Amino acid sequence: MIEHNFRTTVARSREEVFDFLVDLRNAPQWEPNCQKVEKTSDGPIGKGTTFHAKKGMGQLESEIVEFERPSHFATRDKGRGMTCGLDFRCDVKNGGTEVSGKLWMEPRGPMRGLMLLMRLMMKRTLGELPDKVRRVIEAQRTSTRTV
Repeated sequence: MIEHNFRTTVARSREEVFDFLVDLRNAPQWEPNCQKVEKTSDGPIGKGTTFHAKKGMGQLESEIVEFERPSHFATRDKGRGMTCGLDFRCDVKNGGTEVSGKLWMEPRGPMRGLMLLMRLMMKRTLGELPDKVRRVIEAQRTSTRTV
């Protein structure tokens, strides 16, 4: 398994940060290689909400599998040759929100042979993620969509 953990503090309320991150349609603004995300289920965002994402040269089907607004959510994503996911926690800290995130990937089949290369690419690609998450969220207006 390949994991990337990060932590950053955002000068926004925990609810604003959580709502922005859990709406995966916002991911192209902060996640490298994420080009487009569409919500594929009806109703408000919560446990069981599904998304379809175009990332790099592949596509992912994502589902929110844990949802505890405004403190924690996790996804499980499936794509060709891999299972992956996000796990985010939002905690109040110094008048803002500390975001702790984990992105993980489990290559399957022939993709397992590329794990070392994928680990290096993931580390390089996601190195600026904490600052990008902070900048993007702080630049948002105070309202976020949740439907």
